[in-house]
Amino acid sequence: MDIKSENATFPPERSEQETESAVASIIESAVMEPNPPKIPTLITLNYGSKELDLFYNAERSRFRTAVQGYEDRERKPEETRLLYLAARKLMQEIANRRQGEVEYALETVDEKMIQFAQGHGRRIFDWDTGEEKEFRTKKGDIYKKWVFQKTLRPDLS
Repeated sequence: MDIKSENATFPPERSEQETESAVASIIESAVMEPNPPKIPTLITLNYGSKELDLFYNAERSRFRTAVQGYEDRERKPEETRLLYLAARKLMQEIANRRQGEVEYALETVDEKMIQFAQGHGRRIFDWDTGEEKEFRTKKGDIYKKWVFQKTLRPDLS
């Protein structure tokens, strides 16, 4: 595994209660767009100036995410971390409801997201793997991106 956060320093975080309250609020305001079979369901989470799109392919039991920021929205502390905590909680709820494993992969070439995945992301997801991989386009070009993967299993409690 090629994840480098053992010596990373993290800014002070909110109390656990404040974090749980913020995550609950993010989930409560989530917008879900159910789609026909074979098309991933989209769940949109918003917090501060950022939006996280959580795509769920039920047929393959797979999640993907995309995050974007909006300059016209007010920034709030820890936006990315709180959005991913909310996404992680939703993924776990779906694994529990299905009573089966679900896969999540975060794929990125963005340096800030790589750092996030190696730091806060690692603490949130406890990645099974995290490494830079080479991919080939249909035209034969080679490009690299980081891929972080996690299998979420249902809680048995």
